[in-house]
Amino acid sequence: MSNQTLGVIGGGAWGTALAQMLASDGRDVRLWAFEAPVVEEINAQHRNTPYLAGMDLDPSIRATTELADLADLPMLLVVTPAQHMRRVLASLPEGPGDLVLCCKGIEEASG
Repeated sequence: MSNQTLGVIGGGAWGTALAQMLASDGRDVRLWAFEAPVVEEINAQHRNTPYLAGMDLDPSIRATTELADLADLPMLLVVTPAQHMRRVLASLPEGPGDLVLCCKGIEEASG
């Protein structure tokens, strides 16, 4: 597998842990999080205290609150809670390559 930048949609504990795993494998990672303070802390201090306290993050993880910042990537790990996945993916601009669903939770059927 080449050293392409990968994206992670979801800056909670699970998404941040997956981003760290990808970064520890030598990849650059763009991590989308809903909360601006989480993004700021990841970029400035390489930590995600609200969701993954006590863990230093690789500096190759760059966080953003803009889904458009991930639109050019070949692969995205979708790590939002299942009940928010539909709304978040509907906001994603066209462009990303493969989506790998890593969601947890229960999505109730509508209709």
